Amino acid sequence: MSDAQFVPRTYGAILLGGLFSAWLGGMVTAQTVVYVKLYLKRDSIRLKSLVGAVWLLDALHSMAVWAAGWTYLIDGFGDTQGIAEIPWSIAMTVVFTASLTFLVHLFLARRIHLLSHGNYYLTAAVCPGGPATSFCLCHNRNHDYYGNFADFKEHFSWVFTLGLALSSAVDALITGCLFVLLHRSRKSTPLSMPGLTDMIDTLILYAFESGSLTCFATIVSMICWITMNHNLIFLGLHFVIAKLYANTFLATLNMRYMIRESRSSSIGQPGIIVLERHDREADSLEQHRCKTLNALQISVDVQRTVQYDEESSSDRGGSK
Repeated sequence: MSDAQFVPRTYGAILLGGLFSAWLGGMVTAQTVVYVKLYLKRDSIRLKSLVGAVWLLDALHSMAVWAAGWTYLIDGFGDTQGIAEIPWSIAMTVVFTASLTFLVHLFLARRIHLLSHGNYYLTAAVCPGGPATSFCLCHNRNHDYYGNFADFKEHFSWVFTLGLALSSAVDALITGCLFVLLHRSRKSTPLSMPGLTDMIDTLILYAFESGSLTCFATIVSMICWITMNHNLIFLGLHFVIAKLYANTFLATLNMRYMIRESRSSSIGQPGIIVLERHDREADSLEQHRCKTLNALQISVDVQRTVQYDEESSSDRGGSK
């Protein structure tokens, strides 16, 4: 490989992957702040602990990415032999990515468990993330013995490949399960509740988009890892995978507020389509409520007037 091809496909991949990863890491922090403001007092301790663990792993992943960037771009810049080495920071990015993937998959498996009314077989089918994490931890343990990419690919490449393959397969399976279960819930929704149907449609669309995004990024990174043996493009893409999982997880939690607000506005504002379908019923209910409130107000006024007259008459009698 010539120098004109070597620099952009190695140093360039590390630089762009690190910058894009840092940008997505900022989004993770911003979404964490939003979550704290909206749900810190509402959600369970278990869910808040999961959010804290995801944010912490993402922060550690960002540190490892920038440490790797410093090793390649500053300490070893121009060293064509050093670019083939695997520093400890690269190994740690793989471990943090695997851990984040595992936690997000567990969260999504929990959602599938609830939507399937406690189907443990379906839940267990979407939880093979543990082996992927173990494989990546094994990679971190053995990187001292296979300290460069060439030796690692020759003796131990199946670990990294299997981890990416399992991750993308689980993403596809989770997306399919959520689509089927949410669509089944939509079909069982009464026609008199169009707002709930729209909410389920939003959840289906988001599940498909987020699952497709993480699955696509993982597959592209795996293809580059398998087919491109003399560059680090796969590594720049792999930097981004952890950030995508963290962002989709936090966005899933934060979008609950948006859905609730849209649902409440669709019920309370007269210009929404949901209200226009039932405008006659809503108007009649509103008129009945207003009449009831007016009747109550009138009765209270009458009682107050009578009480005042009685007190006045007694005062007059006493004065005489």
